[in-house]
Amino acid sequence: MSLLPANLATLSPNSPIELFEISGWNLANPTETLFICNFTGVAFEGVGYLAIGCESEGFDLIGQGPIPTPGLTISNVGRIISDFLFKCKTLPNYRLEGSRVLRRVTQQQYLDGQPSVNAAIKELPQQIYVIDQMQEETYLAVKFRLGSPFDVEGVSLPARPLLRSCSWRYRSAECGWMGGMFTLGNQPTSNPALDQCAKTLSACQCRFGQYAVLPFGGAPGLNTYR
Repeated sequence: MSLLPANLATLSPNSPIELFEISGWNLANPTETLFICNFTGVAFEGVGYLAIGCESEGFDLIGQGPIPTPGLTISNVGRIISDFLFKCKTLPNYRLEGSRVLRRVTQQQYLDGQPSVNAAIKELPQQIYVIDQMQEETYLAVKFRLGSPFDVEGVSLPARPLLRSCSWRYRSAECGWMGGMFTLGNQPTSNPALDQCAKTLSACQCRFGQYAVLPFGGAPGLNTYR
């Protein structure tokens, strides 16, 4: 699947269309939602979706076997996703890990304005996941690892979500790191633009030391069988 939005007119009426709704990242306004789709001109049940190329993997509708941890890669052309990430990294009421991702799959014939728009059944069962970790950010695309809300991971506690990855904002008071700069791959860097934390236990150990008392804001022991 291309990370450039495709033309809806090229589809047949029964072609599947993935719709993604990302919410819960603005804690001050939980209803704020980012609606994205891999095609231009998509509206479904009165909602318009931004034409942002995306590619998904690992989504399972069967419901058997291990709980899936799917991936979602979203085009970053125009830096729309980077702007979203910047808010999550810098603003006090924003977060990334634990944000809700709703995946909907329908067909072109059921979109708004199409002949079958009023059909009784218009989509496959909806799937809800939470963002577990941002795995990669480039000028072209951003890749996220998702976790299932039916897993222990992602279940909200009174204070914060329970995740394998660290939920603290990098270089915040909770994080406590004020030292040198490192990339997502835990390599030293002198470029502030590359100074990012992978939110993993190894990233925390890279900064504070392997045997130090770590301020790690996650639960790395969850579901170690994966």
